[in-house]
Amino acid sequence: MIIYAFYGLGKTTFSQNNILCVDMDAEYYYFENKTMDGYVDRLKQLSDSGKIVFTNIRREIMNDNLVDMSFIPETINVSLKRMISRGTDSSFILELEARQEEIMNDLKIRFEKAIIIKDDEYISNYKDIIMQKYNALSQKGD
Repeated sequence: MIIYAFYGLGKTTFSQNNILCVDMDAEYYYFENKTMDGYVDRLKQLSDSGKIVFTNIRREIMNDNLVDMSFIPETINVSLKRMISRGTDSSFILELEARQEEIMNDLKIRFEKAIIIKDDEYISNYKDIIMQKYNALSQKGD
């Protein structure tokens, strides 16, 4: 199962607290490998092995049929506040702020059935829904 989630919504924390989950942050993958080659294949491989894989994959390399579930912030400010509080690079924050309308429009179009995360919510608030979807997909694959 592959889940898209925008920055600052709790992918890493959720993954650290659930042995079935892996956080495949696209930026860290690029930093470690100096390329995005193989990223999508790795997502699929982990998913096929029974993992719940979280990604913030760049839209340029995403296949629309790749994602089983998605989480987006109600507004970019939901993510920005969290990213600022954890010390995210200020140039990245400024880029998101400058492009927030474009980013939100793109997210809402691309992930029209996404779960919207409000200011006081995290992905962990939706653990039951994630596990129901995971179980349904697992049974379908058997």
